[in-house]
Amino acid sequence: MGVSIQAASTSPTVDSHVRYMGAMFAGYGIAWLDAADHDDVSRFRLLAALMAAGGASRLITRGTLGRPDRVHDVLMAIELVTPLIAEASIRLNRKAVTR
Repeated sequence: MGVSIQAASTSPTVDSHVRYMGAMFAGYGIAWLDAADHDDVSRFRLLAALMAAGGASRLITRGTLGRPDRVHDVLMAIELVTPLIAEASIRLNRKAVTR
């Protein structure tokens, strides 16, 4: 089941970019799973910062070029909120461990 974006182009350039980004997102997801398996929170924080940067980039596009497809609004919200949740989780876990 795929997500259809109304304004998506079928040009070879866009298709190539979307396929490349699909592979990058798969690698990014694997990196999150790898970070969850280690005690070093710096990996988690780096990945969360990258996610927040992606959300901020979408926010800049929205402010300068207008609203994209609704799917991108949902993705932007996830990308901006998830890092905050991850950081709160790290801090709560550290407090629980030190007690």
